[in-house]
Amino acid sequence: MAKVDLTKVNFAAKISDFGLSTIIDGSTAQLSICGTPLYSSPQLLKKKGYSNKVDTWALGVMLYELLMGVTPFHSFEMKELMAKINEGRYSVTLVEPLSVECALFLTQCLQANEDDRIDMDQLAEHPFIDLNSNPGLVNLDQ
Repeated sequence: MAKVDLTKVNFAAKISDFGLSTIIDGSTAQLSICGTPLYSSPQLLKKKGYSNKVDTWALGVMLYELLMGVTPFHSFEMKELMAKINEGRYSVTLVEPLSVECALFLTQCLQANEDDRIDMDQLAEHPFIDLNSNPGLVNLDQ
């Protein structure tokens, strides 16, 4: 795969999980269970209330998979997989070095404790993403 400088390419990225989602209004914890276990946060797997930070978790899993070629949590046994996710137990095997901003972003997204996980406002201002200072990116709130 060739390296592409995404700041010089005009593109739009849209991520969706058709049929396995729920609307979160932000005012109350959700209890409905949805999603794919490999991308589900510990709160979903434990069937506890959760916030939109479950999406931050899933974003971290997807970014990890894009960078490493495998998901951060994998096992042939569902019980072991769930234990790894619930503990936030993963390792990073790098083919190429990550920037400090990328490594920090991954760490902040993949916090097993939802209270320690980065939220959507912090995510938008994170140095790895920074939607406010990159004119090539679209602000989804507009």
